[in-house]
Amino acid sequence: MLRNKIALAAAGFVAGVAMTLATVGLAPSPVAADQADNAYMMAQKAQVAHATYMLDNAGLHGLAESAHAGTIPPGMLGKVRTARIATQATDWPEALKPMATDMVTNMKSLEEALRTEDPAKVADVVDKAHDGGHDLSSAVYAWLETGAAPAPGGHGH
Repeated sequence: MLRNKIALAAAGFVAGVAMTLATVGLAPSPVAADQADNAYMMAQKAQVAHATYMLDNAGLHGLAESAHAGTIPPGMLGKVRTARIATQATDWPEALKPMATDMVTNMKSLEEALRTEDPAKVADVVDKAHDGGHDLSSAVYAWLETGAAPAPGGHGH
């Protein structure tokens, strides 16, 4: 009985050593160029989609309405800043890069206006960020769907 247990343990040990030696001797296969390109594209799409989500949910429409009515909703500086940073940190595809760069510039201007806590100053710059956000968002969703960015245009409201 003891001999059987020792024999089974020894056989398991020898099998484990044999499998380890067989796999250690194999060289890892390199990632093919098309796999690397595909992984990069997937990562870029995820970044772009996330930044667009942040912009779409920054409350720019409500901020524009409020600023033109003479108020600034609480917490808007943080929302605008977070959306701007996400937009700025994203690796945009070449077709969308000019729109994204303009959006970052507009969001920085909006942040400066929000820091003054003056609704009139916010109203002066919020429309440009609001409209640019809609245009960029539309272009992003077209790019995600088709792989090509459309020409900038109005957003229809």
